[in-house]
Amino acid sequence: MPLLLLWDIDHTLVTTTRFDRRAYLAVATRLLGTADPVLPPSGAGRTEPHTMAETLRLNGADPGGPLVGRALELFGDLVAGDPGGLRAQGRVLPGAREAMAAAAALPGVRVGVATGNLRSVARAKLAAFGLDRHVEWGCGGYGDTAATKAGVVLRARHAAGLRAGREFPAGETLLVGDSPADAAVAAAGHARVLGVATGRADAGALARAGADAVLADLCDTRAFTAAVLSFARDRVPRGTAPPEAPGA
Repeated sequence: MPLLLLWDIDHTLVTTTRFDRRAYLAVATRLLGTADPVLPPSGAGRTEPHTMAETLRLNGADPGGPLVGRALELFGDLVAGDPGGLRAQGRVLPGAREAMAAAAALPGVRVGVATGNLRSVARAKLAAFGLDRHVEWGCGGYGDTAATKAGVVLRARHAAGLRAGREFPAGETLLVGDSPADAAVAAAGHARVLGVATGRADAGALARAGADAVLADLCDTRAFTAAVLSFARDRVPRGTAPPEAPGA
């Protein structure tokens, strides 16, 4: 029963909000010379390029110009270059380490990520907490490859298909995530979604947004594993989506 399992990262596996916001502030200060930069409200489900563009706009810069590329490069360097800061100001969410290990051990399951983080930031966050070994990094979608969570998932499916030598249709793809943007991927028919209410959205909000099933958290490894196996057996997606091109 082949299955592609894709982990969201922020608020699903780890929380690093304080560190992230300090990095955004540092980028705005260095590139714009702003003494007291303004940040957009924290919001789960956005990609980092989206958040960076909004940060530049709020501080009077052109979010569509070349500055955003420099800002993202600096942001990635700040995060990847400070694993100690990530550990000091962030944490692994309860049960995440055990759930990742259990998923990686399941036969027939390929494990990747589908995250709004930049690729370098995603790897840095999981590596800082010793979680990177539970992921096939060639089976991933990232914020620097797609503008929306749906696009990130489609990128991950394509990458995993190239790696495995076979396609992973929506019914054989499971996204584990905490935000309504994650849940909406199921409503759009791009993947199945197992919601975990460890972020800002409660279980009801995740279900209403489209999640196929919801867990309160990842603390019960047996319950998580049983849910994954259930998805592997039942491979009919909630909806259907038009065929996607690799560059979607």
